[in-house]
Amino acid sequence: MRNPPFPQRFAPRTLQFINDPEQSAGLAALPLEALRLPGPIVALLHGLGVWRIAELEALPRRELSSRFGPELLDCLDRVTGRLSEPLPAWDPPLQFEVCWSAESPTVRPALYIAVAVSGAVQHRAGMEESAKIIAINIDRNAPIFSVAHYGIVGDYKVVLPMMIKALRERA
Repeated sequence: MRNPPFPQRFAPRTLQFINDPEQSAGLAALPLEALRLPGPIVALLHGLGVWRIAELEALPRRELSSRFGPELLDCLDRVTGRLSEPLPAWDPPLQFEVCWSAESPTVRPALYIAVAVSGAVQHRAGMEESAKIIAINIDRNAPIFSVAHYGIVGDYKVVLPMMIKALRERA
């Protein structure tokens, strides 16, 4: 077995079980609180004389599930690597959010070619007053197309050489 799968949230997508006896012994010696179970469930298990993970694993799974609900076995399975651990979505604090001010620089060229630019609000506000806007983007739903006069959906690595060749032929 490669690296131990504990904690499961950092393990690869394929589930790995703890097969190493040394790791199993270390896990079995941990108190029930290591499972991050709700307090009432821990109190009930303590009332039954279950204080360590090893004592919990020795009990029949079906009876544990019917008496305490599936949450208990889910927590146990996450610790042993039989079940992946869900990661909560991270909502960044306000100081990490991107702020945009109206004082951003603006450009007003006669021709603006937006190559592989998504067209975020900050970008559009600085260039949307250009006389002609040509947008090249692989994503047909990119916001830049809403302000562009002409739009080309395609990979810029293919489109730009074709445009350059056509311009050279006309010159």
